[in-house]
Amino acid sequence: MDYSTIELLYRTNHASIDDLLRGTIGLLETVFPNRIRGHFLTGSYRQATQTSGSDIDLIVVFKGEFAADEADQVRAIRRYASMISPVRLDIVPTCEAGLRQTGSVGLKRTGLLLFGDDTRDQIPLQPFDSYIRDVIQGVIGYLCELRGDQPLLQMPLAPPDPDGEFLGYERFGIFTGYAVQPGLRTLINAAALAATALVGLQSDAMCDSKSGAVAAYQRSANDEWSQLVETLYTRCKGDWHYQIPKDAADRHALQALCIQFNAFENYVLNTVRPYILVQLNSDDVSARQWAVDVLKTVGFNEV
Repeated sequence: MDYSTIELLYRTNHASIDDLLRGTIGLLETVFPNRIRGHFLTGSYRQATQTSGSDIDLIVVFKGEFAADEADQVRAIRRYASMISPVRLDIVPTCEAGLRQTGSVGLKRTGLLLFGDDTRDQIPLQPFDSYIRDVIQGVIGYLCELRGDQPLLQMPLAPPDPDGEFLGYERFGIFTGYAVQPGLRTLINAAALAATALVGLQSDAMCDSKSGAVAAYQRSANDEWSQLVETLYTRCKGDWHYQIPKDAADRHALQALCIQFNAFENYVLNTVRPYILVQLNSDDVSARQWAVDVLKTVGFNEV
């Protein structure tokens, strides 16, 4: 194959992004010849909701099972490529065998084939119980990440830095692919995934994107928390492009949002707690183990 002639099956209407995608796919195809089934675009550039601070989300599906170190090699390529790319590259390695075993939501529903073969019809939809556990685990992971990978979230949950202008929610806000810097992306990821969890627990519905989760939560709840999530998403992503605003009025608005977000964190953890306790007493061994693992990270009172 002549990798210099890679043609995308879908274009983003941003020439520089298309060039980055072609170059990234060409690099991966060169390093892993005849091993990748397909390259799929997800995230903001797939949904056409990107801003100047958005990253490129690419899922790489390997044929069959991973060979030794293939997944780690992709992660290394992601790290090094992000060091020289003007846009962060979030390249996620997966394989057909794993997808057929666990199923998928985001890739199956919204993944857009850029290069290779589209085999999503052979991937099952992830079962809801597995999905909601992954979502809750992800929410908890982001809340820990906002606190510098704090190992235990003790309830009631205090903000990362009570004395900070933004209560510390901006300190570990943007992962560039190889380093962490202040910003608001992690805050938005936490808020959107929390909305995803609440929508799932309230209606058994699955969300496959941040914007979809924000909209679904607004439709299903339409309360103070859904308004907070929508405002966070609109302002932090749409207005401020994940960056800390410089304007005094905007900084005051962000500070107010961060104060509300701390209350929202506690609301979310208290809302998911009954589900965790049900899993703790489940007949399903994997569900019980999941709950045990979660309770090692979140210190609920009187569990």
